[in-house]
Parts: sequence; C-alpha cells; structure tokens
Amino acid sequence: MTPPAAAASAPAYQYQGSVQRALTFTSKITGIEYPYHVYLPVGYAASSERYPLLVATDGQWSFPAFARMLDQRRKPMILVSIEQGPGDRRAIDYTPKGAAYMRVLKEELIPMVEARYRTSGVRSFTGTSYGGLLGGLLLNAETGEQPYFSHYLLFDAAFWALRREHLQQTTQLRCAAAEPADPRDPEQRHHGQRARREGLCGTLAEAWLRGPEAGLQVLRPQARRRGRPVLRLGD
Repeated sequence: MTPPAAAASAPAYQYQGSVQRALTFTSKITGIEYPYHVYLPVGYAASSERYPLLVATDGQWSFPAFARMLDQRRKPMILVSIEQGPGDRRAIDYTPKGAAYMRVLKEELIPMVEARYRTSGVRSFTGTSYGGLLGGLLLNAETGEQPYFSHYLLFDAAFWALRREHLQQTTQLRCAAAEPADPRDPEQRHHGQRARREGLCGTLAEAWLRGPEAGLQVLRPQARRRGRPVLRLGD
C-alpha cells in the first residue's frame, strides 16, 4: 500500500528587502556572545538614504515576525534583532540583575550597527515580557531633552520581577544622572533642574514601590511628555 503523500509545506516567505541572519558579536562588557539578525528595507542597496533603526530583543523568536511585517508594509526602517544568548540569559540581561546589558546595547551593539549600516540616528526599542521590562528600565534611565530611543514599544512587560532593592538602586542612579557634572555650567544646571521638576529623577521607581498600577500611571504620562508614546504595557 502506498503511504499518503506528505502535506506540502508552505513556501518560505520571499523578502523584497534583504535579511542577514546568524551574525554574532561578543560583548566586552558581559563576555557573552550574542547572535543577532538584520533586516534592510527595500531599495537599501541602491540608495544613499539613511533609515531609522528598530532594536528588538529576543531575536530567537521575534525576528521573522518583525522583519516580515516591515517588509510587507514597505516600512523604510532597519531592524536589528538581538538574541538572548546562551541558556536563559534573558532572565539576567533583561532584568535589573543585568544592568550591564543596557551598556551592551548603548556602548557596543548599537554603535557597531550604526557604523556598519546607514542609520539616521532615530532609534526605537521594542520588547515583550522580560524584554518589555528592559524597555521600561531603559525608558526610566533616560535623562535630558535628547532621548537615546525616540520610541518604545513595550508589550506585557514583566514588571513583577522588580524588587524594592532594584527600584531603590534605579532611583539613586537617576538622581545622580540629574546632577550636573559641572554645577557652574548654566546649561547643565538647567537640565538637572528640569529633570527634577518634571519628575524624571526617581519618580517612576518610587511609584513602583507602591505597586505596579502606580508605576504604570507615572510611566505613561512621562513617556508622552517626552515624546515617546508607550503603545502597550502590561504588569
């Protein structure tokens, strides 16, 4: 008896832009090797245009969906999607236990990507669950008038992982960042005063000490006021 033919698998999606898969870099800060993937929009190779950059966490899961969405909608944007690294590294890097990971993104991965590809300097960040928690920590660390990330897309953020000691550390870091390096410099003094006046110094961390709802109530207005809408946040 002839066995039935196996069901034909769906054809692989054909990108109009281009993808570069399974790239790697080793962080000097954490000593971890991280795989990452890049999507370049339609027309990138034939133009001299510069494009905004979307940084996505959990590239081991998120890259195909984000890359296909950008490609199908012809969004003129570069996507870099970093994987979590070996084991369950996201449980360290994406939480307050891995504060050094924010430096990995800002001091290693993103400068490397921006040197290699034609980016415009406009950056967005997206993350889900632990990745959303990391986005909240990055947003809470922003100071001054020029944000590092212009937009944050945070989904079902795992804020339950925060502990009192983590929030107290965040408050101390934010208040230190609001202090001018040179108190005699009027511009630096202005930015420090503005940070404290607008609640950028520790307000979110202090609210989280009262509970997740209080934290979300502070986070949304801060994001909107600073021109970074939070599309969705979960607790």
